[in-house]
Amino acid sequence: FGQAEPSIPFNPTEHPLLTRLFAENLPNQSYRYFFEKTQLNADLKAMPRDEQAAFTMLLVNYLHQHSSKIKNEWQTRRQIQTALKVILKRELPYTEENWMRLIQNIDASHVFDDGYTGYIISLLKKHKKKNGLTEGISQLIQQTAERTQKSGNHAVNRRTRQLLALLDQPAETPEAVLNDLNLDEASLAHFAEQIYQSSHSEAWLALVRLGLRANGSKPTQSWLKASQSPIESIGAAELTAVFQTTFQKYVETASPDKPVNIWWQGQSKEYIRYKNNETLLRSLVWLTSQIPADELTITVGEVAMTAYRKIPQQGMRSKILGNGCIWALTQIGGQTAIAHLANLQLRVRDRGVKKSIERALVSLAEREGVTRDEIDELSVPTYGLTAVGEATHQLGDFQAKLIVTNAGADIQWFRPDGKQQKSVPKAVKAHHADALKALRKKVKEIKTLLPVQKARIETTLIKQLSWPFPKWQERYHNQMLIGVIARRLIWQFEQGDQRQVGSWHNGQFVNVQGQPLSDLTQTTQVKLWHPLFEGDDIDAVLAWRDWLEEKQVQQPFKQAN
Repeated sequence: FGQAEPSIPFNPTEHPLLTRLFAENLPNQSYRYFFEKTQLNADLKAMPRDEQAAFTMLLVNYLHQHSSKIKNEWQTRRQIQTALKVILKRELPYTEENWMRLIQNIDASHVFDDGYTGYIISLLKKHKKKNGLTEGISQLIQQTAERTQKSGNHAVNRRTRQLLALLDQPAETPEAVLNDLNLDEASLAHFAEQIYQSSHSEAWLALVRLGLRANGSKPTQSWLKASQSPIESIGAAELTAVFQTTFQKYVETASPDKPVNIWWQGQSKEYIRYKNNETLLRSLVWLTSQIPADELTITVGEVAMTAYRKIPQQGMRSKILGNGCIWALTQIGGQTAIAHLANLQLRVRDRGVKKSIERALVSLAEREGVTRDEIDELSVPTYGLTAVGEATHQLGDFQAKLIVTNAGADIQWFRPDGKQQKSVPKAVKAHHADALKALRKKVKEIKTLLPVQKARIETTLIKQLSWPFPKWQERYHNQMLIGVIARRLIWQFEQGDQRQVGSWHNGQFVNVQGQPLSDLTQTTQVKLWHPLFEGDDIDAVLAWRDWLEEKQVQQPFKQAN
């Protein structure tokens, strides 16, 4: 196929069909072009099939020769490409020379992403099935695949794999299997590197092939069953390690502080939505339900939050990945999964996602044998606090003390000599910027969560909820964050017919006279005190009001009114 290409004059007036094609839509300057609905397409379908094939080749040759010269190039190019997508669906009587020219068009890397090349390959498959491939066509396909298979472009790689399949070369090498992914994304590039180096690469590739076929909103039983053999071959330890680092890479590279990827602005490729990447990552998330581990569950929760984060002008980063995380966390269950789902529900804004999480939490509550209110209690994060309302972080020579109060949260700074200073030390800004940023983020999240928790605890008055004393201590009094709220409230302690009302002061529970409460045992029931429900008179209310003022206790919400 070394003959010179036929010269196609640039002036479209010498080709009436091209003139009509350009005239169909150019005056409107429309971005979209629906060739299928045009009169030209209707007239073309009525023409003899050999003339339709000739017009197809006219479009292919014209686009290939004159794309850099066409006036209004982007629109004219789109018109021709859209027309080709429609016409190439038809099986027309192409000559050997036509087939060679079509394959050469595939070889032009600049048109590999134009969309209609997939139709050319589909036509070649049908042609092979009916007529077989000549030696010349087979050789050209082989040459084309050899030139493109190391292009580094994920769209070209995908087409290369399809071309090799035409020659009955399944190409099940790691590189070929991963051709359908965009390895410009850091998390998938890291994943590919890990499985290349693994002694269980065949089992990993089986999971990848399985993952790329996972198109539903959740895995089927047959899909999960098919995953068991490669999972057993790889082993839980290696799976956990690879999943953990891959998901962490996804979270890191999708940080809100990094530049948002908008491809037409020529920015980083890290955030481009690429369907196969999303599909594979979601399938990997699904598989975490088969090898539950606390550290992996925590990371899946972080992936969900990252996936649901919105990108300006584009919407959620990856809703299908976020939904996959919800499914996985629901299947894993346990306190860690519950905590991440509840925290996710508080932080996402999309109503549909919130409803999905609520359904997941209700399902988990039924499965775990707890109430929906208990789910909320179990899901409160501690934010790394080491005592109720406090945590100390060493940043170089300086100490940062995180203090949570009824009003919010703040950071106090202490020098090496123990003296406090008001501003952030310069050395911390210079040498511990990441730790400082994480600490400030924690403060911001605590400030956001505190009002939500105050409102939740106040509703327990209306619901008249009560807890056994040990459970109440765990979930309220001694919970690192909730304890800040609970220790400023007035509680009622019941043991049989005995009732005591008290609050926390100077390391013990005391009544309104300041006397320590007695006989608080494992069977004591605890609930929030309110005079309306307990029948206490106005004197009791006034006494508690005076006590709160005397002790300078600022309550999260008023009880003694």
